[in-house]
Amino acid sequence: MTPGFEFVFNVLANLVVELPILFIISKFIMKWGYETDHVIFSGTIGTLMRLSYVFFVFPLFVATNVPYYLYILQTLGVLTESVVLYNTLRIDYKKALIISILLGVASFLFSPKVFYFITTGKF
Repeated sequence: MTPGFEFVFNVLANLVVELPILFIISKFIMKWGYETDHVIFSGTIGTLMRLSYVFFVFPLFVATNVPYYLYILQTLGVLTESVVLYNTLRIDYKKALIISILLGVASFLFSPKVFYFITTGKF
């Protein structure tokens, strides 16, 4: 699979995992007054920014032979996503960071399974 298709399918898998979690947090747990399309837009932009930085930008600055390479990239991606959520949802930065960490952990755990399902059609 080419890197372009891998990126697109990875974005799809992350959106499938992250958007429902962000929607549940915003509507039922935090009870923010945002419209659904605003929450979906914010989550989509945050995911696209995080993944584009993790796939293309941060590997230019972090050597791949560094121990814990994947965790360093995910941490930088979570920080990027928290800045996007902070700016688009206009929430406290601590809340944006906690939500971004929660979304990052969920996508780290479940997105590979969704990616596998999207690319092969098997569970």
